[in-house]
Amino acid sequence: TLIMGIKELGSFLLRECPEAIYNVKLSDRKGTKCAVDVSLFLYKFKYSNGENFLEKFIELINRFKINGITPIFVFDGCPPKEKVDTINERKDKKNEYKEMVKALKEKQENLLDDSNEEKENIDKEIEKITKKIIYVTKDNINQLKYLLDLLNIKYIHRQCEADLVNSKLCSQGYVDMVISEDMDHLTSGAKYLMRDFNVNNNNVKCYDLEKIKTTLGLSNEKWIELCILFGCDYLKRIKGLGTVSSYKYIKHNQDKNIEEILEMIKKSKNLEIPENYIEEFKNAKKIFENDTTEVSQEDINVGSVFDNQKDNVMIYLKKYTKLSDRKIKNRVNNIFSE
Repeated sequence: TLIMGIKELGSFLLRECPEAIYNVKLSDRKGTKCAVDVSLFLYKFKYSNGENFLEKFIELINRFKINGITPIFVFDGCPPKEKVDTINERKDKKNEYKEMVKALKEKQENLLDDSNEEKENIDKEIEKITKKIIYVTKDNINQLKYLLDLLNIKYIHRQCEADLVNSKLCSQGYVDMVISEDMDHLTSGAKYLMRDFNVNNNNVKCYDLEKIKTTLGLSNEKWIELCILFGCDYLKRIKGLGTVSSYKYIKHNQDKNIEEILEMIKKSKNLEIPENYIEEFKNAKKIFENDTTEVSQEDINVGSVFDNQKDNVMIYLKKYTKLSDRKIKNRVNNIFSE
């Protein structure tokens, strides 16, 4: 899988400030609000359940309801132009998988009739690769939005990346935490990032941004610069520069600007700084500083358009999931209970 967000940030934090990463029970967060990174779950649930992904969203919503947490679902909008390279890499990867499937199918067609075992193995291989070629369609998004409308659950779909909206909601106090696997959220201001979320249990791993910055001894600006040096979706890491050195140079030179720090790195480590690196660095920094993303209460009130729609939800889930009538009834009654 392609790394989401900041390269090696997870392992770096575990090494340098393990006390800022701790296990949390969702039940301890009763009465809180959380921003949910929709696109992450859409891909995850389509991977595990195919077109039957709404089933998993019902379980997800039910999990929040059980624990008294109010979710706000945040959909991904247009990525900034700085992310073009990353997006193209992902496209290339998908095309590569498609070619692999094509080659396997040809190989299978050329097998003799009596080589059943080999044909079965190729089938398994094809299935495995096909699962990696996941597309989330406009229809999928609309199906989910309609379900959220019926359930009276709030969501936001803006013309920018979800992680910037999530982080802003969190830093402005509209939500208490963000649920995602994407480490970018820590760079763009999410106070508490909950990872390893699973619809089947109550345990999550909390990344505590203030604790991280305090333990590392970094200002917010230097923290953002450190994350960009590690390599992110907007800018690749400088060849030969690891996390340990990046941290050392940033931490001991907090009074210097990034140009000066890069000059020092270049001299002492004899590294080549790519052309345009500083310009791209500043663009990435601007994105992560997240000053231009505006959120307001109006944004959050999107979604509540229907009154009690219990019957319609049941009909809708019957149509789009394989859940049994009993399970649908239980889930819907629970989600709608006061």
